[in-house]
Amino acid sequence: MRRKAILAVAVVATALLFGCADNGQYPLEFRTEPKAGSLELPGEIDLSKEDWIGAAYDTVKNDYRKWMVASVGTETKNYMGETVAESVQVMKSFVPELANGEIPDGLSPVSLRIGNSDWKDYSFSFDFLAGDAGGLSFAVFQESSKTGWDYKKTGELYYIPFYFSIGKYGLSLGTGDFPVGWDVKDEDGKNVLGKYDSNVWNSVKLTLDEKELHLIFNGEDLGVIWTYENEPHGSVGFGAADGVMIKDIKIVHQD
Repeated sequence: MRRKAILAVAVVATALLFGCADNGQYPLEFRTEPKAGSLELPGEIDLSKEDWIGAAYDTVKNDYRKWMVASVGTETKNYMGETVAESVQVMKSFVPELANGEIPDGLSPVSLRIGNSDWKDYSFSFDFLAGDAGGLSFAVFQESSKTGWDYKKTGELYYIPFYFSIGKYGLSLGTGDFPVGWDVKDEDGKNVLGKYDSNVWNSVKLTLDEKELHLIFNGEDLGVIWTYENEPHGSVGFGAADGVMIKDIKIVHQD
């Protein structure tokens, strides 16, 4: 009897942690605010374990946009042509269909964050497969990633968080308060990333050179995509269209 009771408690605890979806996969449930106090950098996140979940949180209470851990489900390739087995575990975006089909104004596409304001001096990397589903958004050093906007046209700047997005035509920067983002350009005035193959796994790595944030895409350093005014610090984050998959997430001390 005691063994059955323990098993029942374990099943209930798992259900509370992961929730449940109609398709048999399990959306992850996170806290609604960053965990206070000192947090260790997780290194490479093992999606088969739950220890990293304590450092993650939703950006909006009761957010309809969810993430689940699932297998890739079909054989895919990475940007080097190497096979990624269908059994590989990934974090997958799950966005229920909305009545109006739109994200409300002012709601950042970044729906999941990991870490808190204490994190600094790290590099952030991951692989993603967008396919035809749409784009991917991500944040890094979130508490330092803010841009000034004189939206009242009074000459006074209000600083609001920004995020990066990778879409059909390259890399852009935006905020939840702007209707669209704007291109991140190189010295020649072209999009620093440009068109890419969304039907293979692509690799993103963000590193710091003092206060300059570099984007390394598929092993190639594409240069500085942002320069911080002060020491960068804060959480990382993800947002994505329904079905976009992410794997090999690493948040490690800067080399």
